Amino acid sequence: MFRIRQKRFSPLNEWRFPFSGLNNVGVTEDKARERLSEVGLLWYVDETTTAEVIAAACALLVAGADGQALAELAGADVRTARSDLRALVDAALTEVGSEPPADRDAAVEAALRLKAGQILSGDLAPEALTWWVCKASYEDTIPDVAGAFAVLDSDYRVAAAIDASREEIDAAVRAEAAKLLRDER
Repeated sequence: MFRIRQKRFSPLNEWRFPFSGLNNVGVTEDKARERLSEVGLLWYVDETTTAEVIAAACALLVAGADGQALAELAGADVRTARSDLRALVDAALTEVGSEPPADRDAAVEAALRLKAGQILSGDLAPEALTWWVCKASYEDTIPDVAGAFAVLDSDYRVAAAIDASREEIDAAVRAEAAKLLRDER
């Protein structure tokens, strides 16, 4: 005779949405909505994968949101080409109350503001933002508001030559991030 062992509940048994950092237990709809907005925005500038956007859409559905485009995005194939998925991501973001960027420049500027907020909250290292700005400038044009971050990135590279410490440059990046977010309002 076979005996079926029941799995006991433990936090280690919780199923996690892949790549999203969210799980299906205790995630509020507002938090899941915010996560989809962030992941969707970063997807426009190639900073996240299609799988992450789909996982964030799934998390939002599990948290209680509803919408046709959101459900279609959650059920999309991760191998779908970005160009084919763009309209669906736009529609899903609109359904959840986020304004999709009009074009690549708007997406880069919005991502820059998002990352500036992450610096001020301590979720992102200052040098990571300056590096991202320089990387984005090689791949595409960057908005004028990002110019100061590009200069600060070069300061990290030549800190010893300009007699500046990393802490001083970090402080300058935080100041520029605060200024960028202040100017948004």
